[in-house]
Amino acid sequence: MNLSEEETKAIRAQMFSTPTLQRYKTFCDEKSLPVNVEDISEEAQIGWLGSPKASKVVLYTCGGGLKDPATPFHIPLIYNGVHPVPEGNEVAVGLIMHGLAPSCRYPGQIRDFILVLNHILKTRQANSIYLAGDSSGSALIIAALFHLAHPHPHVPALELPLSQAFAGGLLISPAFPLPSSAPSVDSNNGKDLYPKSSLVEMRDTVSSSTEEGFKLTMSDPYFAPEQAPEAWFSNLPIGDVLFLFGGKEMLHDDLATWAVRFKRQHKSLVDIHDNPDHVHWQFIVDAMMGGDPSVQTSDIVKWLQSLY
Repeated sequence: MNLSEEETKAIRAQMFSTPTLQRYKTFCDEKSLPVNVEDISEEAQIGWLGSPKASKVVLYTCGGGLKDPATPFHIPLIYNGVHPVPEGNEVAVGLIMHGLAPSCRYPGQIRDFILVLNHILKTRQANSIYLAGDSSGSALIIAALFHLAHPHPHVPALELPLSQAFAGGLLISPAFPLPSSAPSVDSNNGKDLYPKSSLVEMRDTVSSSTEEGFKLTMSDPYFAPEQAPEAWFSNLPIGDVLFLFGGKEMLHDDLATWAVRFKRQHKSLVDIHDNPDHVHWQFIVDAMMGGDPSVQTSDIVKWLQSLY
């Protein structure tokens, strides 16, 4: 197999990163929690924090530009946000794990996500499922919701009955690595967590590792929701959505563009929190730096706690 320079860099980075599955198992060991992993496909898995039979479940997908595993800070925040659960309430977290580029060739990550959703929908109603994620993880949520009414030709169908909808969603800076022509890409370069060069590198890794016969374009609405017709945001099968992003993100302008379209077209509430002081992955920065949490971290915890 001939690998591009970007693919080689991504493989080297993954060699020195802890896989999400291992982070999940280590966290469970530290908290004396049972390890409960369901293998959905060759690369798609779900790791449970709590009982999969709980009355409500949050399916969380960590970001990483479709090529990097979860950070050390993802799982503790998600778990601590819903624990301890007050007596008489049942909320569990299902950590969705998908294949990573370049070994998982796009749109294989969307396929993995759909396969996990279809697996969960076999045993519970959609109105007991909350979809949450950050960065590319939450962008997968939008891609899946688009896919129901506008099927992606390279992805299996989402087996959601027309009469059902997911209970709600949490979208934290939902974006795939796409350095667009929006002004914020340059104006926030140097202010955001990552420089523009990293965004370009992530994009090149994904675009150079696509499935045979598939060409990723930067106008692909599943990859760039701001490129989708506004009508695509109407009747998405999900309840109220909390949409978080920050004014110092390079992709701020693109996020703001389609957040407004989503809010305008969605039949349920779309609560947009655009904080001028936040960078991409602000909640991760909070966890790394310690001290008082930012508004974003507080918003995430409040959303999780609102489920019980």
